[in-house]
Amino acid sequence: MSDDALIQEAKRTIPSLEQMRVELERDSEKIKGAFEDKLVALDQRGAALFAQYQEKALRRLVELWLDAKEQTLGKAYLEVLQEQGWQAFKQTVLPTLVELSRLVQRLEKDLGNMRKARGGSWFQYSIQLLLQQEGIASEFPLGANAKALGRVDMVVPSVKVAREQPDKAFFITCKRTLRERWKQEVPQGVANRRYYLVTLDSALSASKAEEIKMMNLIAYVPTSVCDALQQQCDMPWIRPLNQLPRDLR
Repeated sequence: MSDDALIQEAKRTIPSLEQMRVELERDSEKIKGAFEDKLVALDQRGAALFAQYQEKALRRLVELWLDAKEQTLGKAYLEVLQEQGWQAFKQTVLPTLVELSRLVQRLEKDLGNMRKARGGSWFQYSIQLLLQQEGIASEFPLGANAKALGRVDMVVPSVKVAREQPDKAFFITCKRTLRERWKQEVPQGVANRRYYLVTLDSALSASKAEEIKMMNLIAYVPTSVCDALQQQCDMPWIRPLNQLPRDLR
């Protein structure tokens, strides 16, 4: 089996996002508290789940690699160990172990990219599910609707309302963190439409808050971040996460 085949087989141990959503729904029923507390708890649960699946994928890769190397690592290396001692065995097996480490690094890189993508989607699903529990309908734009609505992750109450009566809809972008290129990944607010940004970023600065204002967005952030920014100056467009369900009703 080739290295690519080994990596792909190992990655198959990680369930699809839809399968992970079953876990999300199950966990959401157990979590109590305010909207922000639930969202943080679900986000942490998603990270913990993926870490567990990542560990399984790494173990699976090593298992498959060992099976593929059975003849090489078995009798031949055992004879070196028995006849020539540990130092000779170490020098003999070292290149093979380096080969394995490089293979593991390749898988870890793939898993890192997967974790980022899954983390963003899990965050969006968490918000949608918690809003649903609050009696607030929402929908993810797909295909042609996604293209028509721009860089929007979710609309309330539906894509139909967003397209036909945009002044009666809410356009929501979900970003766990606001990295360097965040402005290129969120929509620019326009007149007569309500654009909301939802984030768990705990390092939101006053300058970034001003950029949010310039983009005509209303941002819902962790309460501690909101309180800190409001102490610096009045920023009505920066609101605590717990206020989101109320503002969407």
